[in-house]
Amino acid sequence: MRADYIQVHRKVNNDTFGCDPTYFEQFIKGKPLKVIYQNPEHYVRVQDENQEEWGLFPGQYTHQSAAGDSEASQKQESV
Repeated sequence: MRADYIQVHRKVNNDTFGCDPTYFEQFIKGKPLKVIYQNPEHYVRVQDENQEEWGLFPGQYTHQSAAGDSEASQKQESV
């Protein structure tokens, strides 16, 4: 099942993204990032709330089914 949103993994930081630390904290860290492309090898292209696009590889992100709704998706999958 394809995720509509992802969040960056805890170990990812602004250096990984190649952006300013302030930008990373404001628009990326802990935020749901909209998936706009995903290939079979699980590389994803995402868009932050500022409409900037970023590429992430497996291990750099975790899946969410909807923006800010990871708990509800886990409950649905377990039913």
